[in-house]
Amino acid sequence: MMTRKTPGGKRQGVQISDRNYEVLLKVLLPEKYHNEDFDYLIDICVHTELIRLYVGEIRFSEFEEYTAHQILVGESIRKIGSAILNLSPDLRKRNLQTDWKTLDAICDIVSQNNRDNDLAILWDYCTKKMPVVHEQITQMINRELAFME
Repeated sequence: MMTRKTPGGKRQGVQISDRNYEVLLKVLLPEKYHNEDFDYLIDICVHTELIRLYVGEIRFSEFEEYTAHQILVGESIRKIGSAILNLSPDLRKRNLQTDWKTLDAICDIVSQNNRDNDLAILWDYCTKKMPVVHEQITQMINRELAFME
């Protein structure tokens, strides 16, 4: 579990496990929506949101200082990158309006060792690009739901 400061200055815990995530998927979504692409999209959406929580209310100087935040962000970015790499060509074709260049750039970050990456690059992705990715993936999920109907 990681903690972060809330606007009131209190610390709050943020935690999600793969098991909890799987349970949420099964409870919230009917079986017909469970396919690999859709599960990857949900995974990307969850981890972009987690990154927002990890860095949302801290400054870069705090991010540099908090090793736990760096590790959690790195893990989420690796999971996002892995999910992006596994998305099918069909899904990409159905979603041409998506900024695949930005998503593929995340995979490039993942292919390098995050521990060696410049923290400023990670911070930039987390604070500027991940919100855009989250929005795009949310829109893609909505389109995929309509496509599956």
